[in-house]
Amino acid sequence: MASEGPKSPTLAELPKIPTEIAEGVTKGLDLKHVETQEKNYLPSSKDVYSEKVDAELKEEIKSPKLKLKHADTIEKNVLPTPEG
Repeated sequence: MASEGPKSPTLAELPKIPTEIAEGVTKGLDLKHVETQEKNYLPSSKDVYSEKVDAELKEEIKSPKLKLKHADTIEKNVLPTPEG
């Protein structure tokens, strides 16, 4: 039992592309040469300041000298009323 897999289409069975597209593919394109320029912008003073503040806040959070205040917990059990 030889199972036959999908057959490849023959050249005659392949779909035909429009002649305009075929000519465009074979003709190619005439592209102009351009010079690429790399630009490295320096950060503004605002960017440097915000990054510095962000780093300071992260260090403050990491420090073990956090001063937390004691808070009393209040437990509330809200039960529905029989009327509603």
